[in-house]
Amino acid sequence: MILTLTGQQYSEKVTENCVAFWKSVGIYTDAEAKAIRKFLEAFKDETFSPGSSILFTKSANGSLTLSFSKDGSIPEAGNAAWCFPFRKAELGSKTIGIAERRG
Repeated sequence: MILTLTGQQYSEKVTENCVAFWKSVGIYTDAEAKAIRKFLEAFKDETFSPGSSILFTKSANGSLTLSFSKDGSIPEAGNAAWCFPFRKAELGSKTIGIAERRG
């Protein structure tokens, strides 16, 4: 992060972009809505100061693990994990930098 950002600010922007894309291609269903709620919940109590990172690990079985780094390190364990319908192209954003690490 370059500026301090709350988890709520970050997750709302990411989910706004994903929902808009899913709706535009006609694939927004109850499954995506449920995943959005879980994603928002995972970030709700977080604050990211300059130098913090948010890492996404996507496994071959569709599981997504979120890891939060507050000190520039790469965490050994994730902060949240679940099966999630995000696709790599939908995670990327011109306004939010996201790193994907395969696990």
